[in-house]
Amino acid sequence: MCPHCRGYLKVGDCIVFKIRNTRREKGLLMMHQEGDNYSGVKHPLFYSEEGERIDFFCPICMQSLDASLDENLVQVIMIDSSGYEQKIYFSRIAGEHSTYQVSSIDLIQYLDI
Repeated sequence: MCPHCRGYLKVGDCIVFKIRNTRREKGLLMMHQEGDNYSGVKHPLFYSEEGERIDFFCPICMQSLDASLDENLVQVIMIDSSGYEQKIYFSRIAGEHSTYQVSSIDLIQYLDI
């Protein structure tokens, strides 16, 4: 869910984002919803280099999904089956696989090292 417009970003098993690389090329990214699964689908001509900072936007309201916590993280909201809201942070750096699931109860960290 977008933290700005609260629009639903999940389609099937994926979360949909508008993305932009450092060359200002734009595209859509469908990223798997599981925190430790870094597979995604994008247009084959949208290119990003390892270590490049990718900008993420809500495809509904077009607001930046930058996390105020850290300039290299993106933030979205997840609502679990109990209706409890959790913040999801993940790296915007191409090739860097790290995701953080934060609630008022605990922190779950997924790293692909």
